[in-house]
Amino acid sequence: MKYTIPGIIGILLLIPFGSHCQIADTAIVNDGISKKIADNYINAITRRSAEYQRKIDKSTMEYLDKLKSKEQILQQQLNKLDSNKALQVFNGSKQAYDKIENELKNNSENILKSCGKYIPGIDSALTSLKFLQHNENITGKIGTNFAQVNAAISKVKALEDQFRRTDNVKEFIREREQYLQQQLSSYQLPGLQKYNQQAAYYAQQVNELKEAWDDPSKAEEKALKLLNKLPAFRDFMKKNSMIAGLFNMPEDYSTSGLGDLQTKEQVQKLIQQQMTLMGPNGAQTAQQNIGDAQSTLSSLRDKLNSGSSELAMPPGQGNSQHTKTFLKRIEYG
Repeated sequence: MKYTIPGIIGILLLIPFGSHCQIADTAIVNDGISKKIADNYINAITRRSAEYQRKIDKSTMEYLDKLKSKEQILQQQLNKLDSNKALQVFNGSKQAYDKIENELKNNSENILKSCGKYIPGIDSALTSLKFLQHNENITGKIGTNFAQVNAAISKVKALEDQFRRTDNVKEFIREREQYLQQQLSSYQLPGLQKYNQQAAYYAQQVNELKEAWDDPSKAEEKALKLLNKLPAFRDFMKKNSMIAGLFNMPEDYSTSGLGDLQTKEQVQKLIQQQMTLMGPNGAQTAQQNIGDAQSTLSSLRDKLNSGSSELAMPPGQGNSQHTKTFLKRIEYG
């Protein structure tokens, strides 16, 4: 008995510590994440995804129609100066626009060739919904409807594809813009500047929609704040988000604040480890990659300085208010 009683006491003392995380998660669920809050969050994401899909569809088709009309005007202007050149330059122009519009209407895989750009709001929405989908120990307590969660995930993925399509549409417009610039630069046609203006406005519209999506509704924000109090959710986000898939995050990596960012020494150590894994010529390969990156940055800087609509609104060709709704243009004075 001399050894048994202390052993039992020790086990009893350890039980609260072993179940601390589970109790903490349960308390937060019971105190904050009710069925109503979870349902409101899922419904808000579903509605907002559908709304943004409609906005993107409408905006894309409108701008493609506008650009197609601008090319027809350019053809008429050039025809007055050089009819043969007009036939040559605009041969197949209408068909090119019709093709991409049909691909958009039919959700063709051809318009999904790009992997798309990273959108933080999409990442947060998808990962949080997957957390609700896979963590029955938490979702069971709030009575989450799994069919509802699955429908929301499908909507967000459809929106993600929609944003990918806009990246490919922008690439199509950029190629048309460069082609027209090369072919018509010596003719000084007034319609060319208006075409470039519309191209820039479309890129601006898409960027504004992406930024707006990253601003969650009140229902989404409330639920995310409560979910972020759960250690299980924070761990799930760290391991399953898109960022986690892109970068091999170390187990002790934290994103909770500036104080937890990696130090210069830790970054240098990681770089050295990666160079070692790359083989005997790791340092040389890394240096070459850095050089390639610097060349890419220089190319982007040149495009920016030249006023390409791919990167920025060309100077004097438009204003930042053009793509905003009337109510969003109002400012307090």
